[in-house]
Amino acid sequence: KHEYLNPDAYTTQPPELEGRFIELFDVAAKEVPEVPVRMTALSCALLERYPLTEWMQRRKDNYRFLLAAIQDIPQICPVFGDLQGAQVPLFLPIRVVAADRDALRSFLRQQRIYCPVHWPLIPELDCPKHHRAQELAQTLLSLPIDHQLGFSDLERLVQNIINFWRRKNES
Repeated sequence: KHEYLNPDAYTTQPPELEGRFIELFDVAAKEVPEVPVRMTALSCALLERYPLTEWMQRRKDNYRFLLAAIQDIPQICPVFGDLQGAQVPLFLPIRVVAADRDALRSFLRQQRIYCPVHWPLIPELDCPKHHRAQELAQTLLSLPIDHQLGFSDLERLVQNIINFWRRKNES
């Protein structure tokens, strides 16, 4: 995971690393117990060594920075506005026209920017009765705001989104 998500590695990691990361992530997700498990004393001690408050603030700052930076891109729409209270987001979810979402994601991947799709359509909802779920599954994309990213990384992300639409409009 570190190799794949490392922002310094955007230009050096082979594209096939994403597929391997996602494959391993899916395998690990199936191993997570459905019943909550209490953290061990060792896990608690290790967790206390990390600057979680700083990381949380960095995510909030990155979210707000990116939210402001994408406001003038008419082809995308943030799902949520500004943060409320103690919210600490993992990503900034946006909606993209269904016909363009996967192409935008692929373009960003070519630029070594990983934007996951966190809402794939599950088979139980793949029917006309759940058309709203289908629409969301086809249009939602998560923009990264990880605490490891700085404003220059987010500016690069925004510039690449703009470049995608510019190229699309030119063709």
